[in-house]
Amino acid sequence: MTDARIEAAARALCDAQGWCPDGDEITPRNFPTMDKNWKVYEEEAQIAVSAADAADSLAKIEGVLWCVTVAGPDEVHAVQDYATGVRKARELNEWLEQNNKKDEYAPIIYALIDEWPWDAESHAKDIVRQEQEEASMAARREKKRIAELEGGGE
Repeated sequence: MTDARIEAAARALCDAQGWCPDGDEITPRNFPTMDKNWKVYEEEAQIAVSAADAADSLAKIEGVLWCVTVAGPDEVHAVQDYATGVRKARELNEWLEQNNKKDEYAPIIYALIDEWPWDAESHAKDIVRQEQEEASMAARREKKRIAELEGGGE
């Protein structure tokens, strides 16, 4: 899945050229044959988004430890840097939007980037803990996939 900001930037780039299909999702299949193709615009958009991220004054604050705070269950997850936090918060919010119950009694849950509230040692330990959890989940998924492949042949 392409970063939504990159897709928006690519659309803005081709809209500026005056030939984007109105209201349609831009994909390589419906991208007009012009002097540039979709991949070129996507690459240009990635450069533009990266430059915008680099210009973000919060990202340049020295010595700040960042985290993603999940309001609702009140979880705090350490992240390596500001840009990683922004990406993870956005991905989590997209997942929550697609998968959360939509009723009046459902809690409001959202993620945002924030400053780590504790010391550097606890930040480092939390990053290691998350990496171990992610590796464990990946191993379980792979084990399940292998079992399904082996079981599917019978």
